[in-house]
Formats: sequence, structure tokens, C-alpha cells
Amino acid sequence: MNIKKTDEIVFTAAGGTVTDNVERLADIINITSAAPITLINDAIIAVTGTPLEGMNLEILHGGGFTTDVANNISLEIFSRELTDAQAMSASYIKAYYNGTSWDVRILPTETVGVKNIEGANIVDASVKTAAIGQKAVTLEKFANIARGSILLGGAADAAAVLDAKTSGRMLVGNGTDVDSVAMSGAMTMDAAGVTTIASSSITNEMLVNSPLEYKTAVRTITSAEFLAMPDGSLSLIPAGGDNIVNVIVEASLYYDRGTVNYAGGSSVILFYSNDATNSSPCLVSKSGISGISTDTYTQFSKESNANLEARGSAISIGVAGSAYTTGDGTLKVSVVYYSMTV
Repeated sequence: MNIKKTDEIVFTAAGGTVTDNVERLADIINITSAAPITLINDAIIAVTGTPLEGMNLEILHGGGFTTDVANNISLEIFSRELTDAQAMSASYIKAYYNGTSWDVRILPTETVGVKNIEGANIVDASVKTAAIGQKAVTLEKFANIARGSILLGGAADAAAVLDAKTSGRMLVGNGTDVDSVAMSGAMTMDAAGVTTIASSSITNEMLVNSPLEYKTAVRTITSAEFLAMPDGSLSLIPAGGDNIVNVIVEASLYYDRGTVNYAGGSSVILFYSNDATNSSPCLVSKSGISGISTDTYTQFSKESNANLEARGSAISIGVAGSAYTTGDGTLKVSVVYYSMTV
């Protein structure tokens, strides 16, 4: 039978230092007190003499010591200072002399409700996910990442760090990853999140219920061109396509008399080019210019039952009925219109 010698050390609130020669130390040291006590001074166990390398001592700590390590009041065993929690909790302590110093290992006993396990006694990577409480990991526990970066899922579902601080960029998913990209095309964005649309990048066609864009068509007609009508009618507004309608808002005629009055002829007309015979004018000048000896301005008026719009058709200038026979003045026809998609 191996009988071990046991020494008992009793501390009071006054603490103090208990020193013994290593050559006379018992195999087991039992630390007790009139528990619980609140130390007002350090309680220290120390040894003198020369220990042998490999020497082992067992220390039974009964717990119940209230210490204040932050204010230099602690329980110290062979130069190892116990934490406040370790001083309060019962524990089994192994002291091993490694040839240079005492290696003191504190092995906590099961004390319900007492937190007494320190990091040095936990095996690396031994704490399982299930052992970590919900919302128990705070931001302070995360490793630092560069300012302006975010943590996201990367390749192979591993965590990755993305630099998201580049000025004027935004986070965009591409179906696989998230990236920090700059806006492109007609819009840009600055560091404050203010967007700018490039000049002339928005057209009326892009708007819902877009405003009408009024256009002007002007044609100056020489005397030779005018005397060649009605067969030589002139184009004024080109066709817009099958789904485009040109709608006339108003039209005017300015006659700049030359030296010889025009004779013969009849009204000046505007008509859609799909009317090959000029037989159905949409607008007619209020009167012809035959015999007029002064410069004259006149408005075109709507022909009875005429449609002022035609899909996919150009608008031309002509003369109703017979042609003019003489004259050398010029005519300027001006039309205000808009085009719409139907």
C-alpha cells in the first residue's frame, strides 16, 4: 500500500504567506479555510530549498475564497496566481517541477453554477458548435478585416472578404457571386449615392405619356418649281414608317412677289403622298395667288372632311386643278407637326 502524507493549510481573511522547505513537503497539500472567506490580503503558498526535476505534488483546493485580482488580492500557489473564479471554485491542482520552475495545472472539479475552466485547460478545436449558445459570439470575437470590407460566402462556400468601399460603386449579384461594381451607361453615382443621368440620354420615347415633340418643316419654292405644278409636286415631310403618323398642327404660306404676277392656277395645297392624283388635299391655302401684286402671308385651312394625319405617308406640296402660266415670285411653306407611334 502506498501511503501519502497530507499537510493541511488553513487561511483566514487576513491571508498571508505559508512557506515550507521542499524537502519536507507532504505528498498532498489540502488548502482549507473557514469557507467562505473574503481575503483582504494575498494568500500565498511558497516553497524553499532545491526541488528535484520531475517532483510532483498534489494540492486539493476546497474553494470558497473571494479574491480581487484586479486590485492585487489573490490566492497564489507556487507563483501561480489563481483567477477570482478559480479561487472561489474547488479544484484539484497538480504541481510539477520541470527543472527550472513549477508547472502548476489547475483541474476544476464539478461545482454546479461555478465558472472555473480557463482557456489553458481547454483542448484546441474541442468546443463543438452545439456547445456554443445562440447569439453568444459577439463581433469582438471575429478576426479583424480591412475597413470598408464585408464578409460573404466565396468559392467552395468558404467565407471570403470583399472590398466594398470603392467610391461610387454598388454591390451586384451575378448569379454566382456578389461583386462591387461601378454604374455604367447613361447613369453614374458618386460617393454620397447621388446619381447623375448623362445629357441627352433620355428621349421622349422612353417616357410614359411622353410630351409631344413639335417639329417644323419649311420649303422654299422657286418660280420654276411652282410653274411645274400640279404635275411637279414637291415633298415637304418625309414618311415616318408604317407605325408612325405625322399630324399637322398648323401651316402657312408666304408669297414673296417678284416682278411679274402669277396668272391662272388655283389654290396651293398640302396632301398625303399616297394620294397620287392630288385629288384629296388635307390642307388648302385660303386663296390662290393669281394676280396678287404684293407680298402676301396666308394660313392653310383644313379641307372639308379631310384627315390631318396619315399613317406611313409623306406630306407634299401641290396645286389644286390647273397650273399657273406665268409669274416669277417665290413661295415659302412652313408646317408645324408632330409624329406619334400607333
